[in-house]
Amino acid sequence: MTITAEGAAKGRQGTKLHPQSVLFPAGSIGAFLGSASIPGCDHYAGTERFIRKAFALQIASEIAFDVTCDCEDGAAVGTEAAHAAMICDLIEERSLGAAAAGRVGLRIHDLSSPFWAKDLELILPRVSTKLAYVTVPKVRTLDEIARVSRLVSVLARKAGRTTQVPLHILIETPQAVRNVWDIAAHSSVSVLDFGLLDFMSEHHGIIPENCMRSPHQFEHALLRHAKTEICAAAAMYGKIAAHNITTDIAHPESAFADASRAREEFGFLRMWSIHPSQIEPILRAMTPEFSLAERAGKILLKAMESDWAPIRYENQLHDRASYRFLWTTLLQARLYSVPVGDEVEKAFFA
Repeated sequence: MTITAEGAAKGRQGTKLHPQSVLFPAGSIGAFLGSASIPGCDHYAGTERFIRKAFALQIASEIAFDVTCDCEDGAAVGTEAAHAAMICDLIEERSLGAAAAGRVGLRIHDLSSPFWAKDLELILPRVSTKLAYVTVPKVRTLDEIARVSRLVSVLARKAGRTTQVPLHILIETPQAVRNVWDIAAHSSVSVLDFGLLDFMSEHHGIIPENCMRSPHQFEHALLRHAKTEICAAAAMYGKIAAHNITTDIAHPESAFADASRAREEFGFLRMWSIHPSQIEPILRAMTPEFSLAERAGKILLKAMESDWAPIRYENQLHDRASYRFLWTTLLQARLYSVPVGDEVEKAFFA
């Protein structure tokens, strides 16, 4: 379910002021609302077999997740053009019978490869209107984003697309972490992805091998710094931060544990999946708890009845600072289809 800033402000209860107009009068939450409608799981597939399997699961699933078709790690050396054609064939085939069954993205080769532009030139003329985003790996500078954005825009327009193709930027080098605030500010960027394994490789062995897994990936100072910077920059500019993969594909609950720590300790609202069994645990970890959404709704209803003056609820003081937090919590819950109750639905979203 997608909620716009305008749509969130429509609800009324009598003459009471809606939280959207009181708590965020300048519309500053608009960017958050647009990005928060992005599913909490990004599932990667790079071969024909795995892409077909991912599309079938996406179409049949009752939970929303993205499928990213991977050119970078999916194509064997020498087969790049054939791989791009295969991705186009599968996306076109999928769209014939399931146009509204979920979002599809594309990861291109990194900018040090001679194939990154070729990926776009081969794929966008055929399926740009069907792509939800393009993921760009190993970006280091704002200039690199501008190069990709220009080419994507030109090719998409020629193919008849009238809207911008959002970019998901993989932050996987020390230079990218240093520039992540400028990267997050770019208008074409909607998601900042953290690439743990390549980030470690860029440090030439000074980050221990055990940091590829939990718990050490959350504890090493350099990794905590990178993850913190990514999430802080994303929050500043209303973008979404996406966490790296869980390499343990034998135990799906490992993905749940990693996604939970990523969300609760850093602020990641999205995570990569590399195996179908990881999708549900990741989405479960990213979904706000029902009890928190229920409590947020009750407090906001009482606050609205008090014309947004400070109130006492269960022996705790609440004012506009906590109302803002609770309102965004409520919006996130609703985006994940967490029940918020008839009274809350009528008061704020009818």
